[in-house]
Amino acid sequence: MKTSEGREEDVDLIELVQYIWVNRVNLIKIALVFFVFGLVLSFCFKTEYEALCKLLPENQEGIGNKFSGLSGLAGLAGISLDGIGESSTLSPAIFPEIIYSVPFLDFVYNTNVYFEKADTIVSPKFYFKELDRPSVLALMKNYTIGLPHKLIRGYTKKGQEKQVSKTKILRYSKEEFGELEGFKDRILIEVDEETGIIQINLEMPDPIAAAELLVVIKNKLTQELTSYKTQKAIRDHEFISQRYFEAKQNFSYWQKKLAAYRDKNNSVMSQSATVELERLVNDHSIAYEVYRGLASQLEQSKIHVKKETPIFTVLEPVRIPEDKSQPNKKLITALFTFLGILVGVGWLISKYVLFGK
Repeated sequence: MKTSEGREEDVDLIELVQYIWVNRVNLIKIALVFFVFGLVLSFCFKTEYEALCKLLPENQEGIGNKFSGLSGLAGLAGISLDGIGESSTLSPAIFPEIIYSVPFLDFVYNTNVYFEKADTIVSPKFYFKELDRPSVLALMKNYTIGLPHKLIRGYTKKGQEKQVSKTKILRYSKEEFGELEGFKDRILIEVDEETGIIQINLEMPDPIAAAELLVVIKNKLTQELTSYKTQKAIRDHEFISQRYFEAKQNFSYWQKKLAAYRDKNNSVMSQSATVELERLVNDHSIAYEVYRGLASQLEQSKIHVKKETPIFTVLEPVRIPEDKSQPNKKLITALFTFLGILVGVGWLISKYVLFGK
């Protein structure tokens, strides 16, 4: 059974709904104002295009199994593949670390690509500094809340002389580092730890520049990962290769010396000649064993370099984006319209509570 207070609350709620319905014209006007404001605001944002690609690093364990299957066949040729199947896998955490590193960003930021809108080939650094037009919102920010900082930075530049760095260590000014941080925000890399798929997204104000820069990022990333994964194997291969050619020359030396001694003392049967011949044969045998062992190690190091070289399968190739990624005018307009309805309803409720009908 309902109390009288409950009936009054029900009546109040119904009256409130009726009050909002009666004043729906005002509600529509408020929503319309917010709709127009959202529509105008959506044209104030800069147009951006997003390119993406997906890569899949080959599973290193599968490669190790392939090499283990060849160990018996390689043994017949005197080559040991023990340990070749063992390889450290690339941690997914290293991919973002490489892309977001300052040297990597600096390389991409200063790479020349084609900007279709400007019809020129320049670097992103030059484009954003000289050719890019800031949005209306950016201009309003620069000349309102950002004006003091702009004046201070200009005054500081006039009072400073160009400093020439006398060290090889990387050094960036605050402005340069800020530019790289802004460019970093345009790059997004996601790694699926379960499947190992790497997705790289890049947003730029020009569609062709976005695609070309993403190709640069993809190629640079695979190059850096290959260098990181194979650098030790390559160093070992170069060291063994040098020792191999030294052993080959040494073996050739003793081979020629032994042949010359035999030719010269073919008919001599003295004891001293026999002892010297045995010494030369021993030195020749030692040189041959060293040469043969290094030849086997050289082949192993070649296989190890191939084994350590990561292979990337392109699941989603880079393509020139046709649709704009920003601004989403429909979403902005819809959000502001919904916000206008909420503001209108809130205003009517406040008016009803404070002043009644």
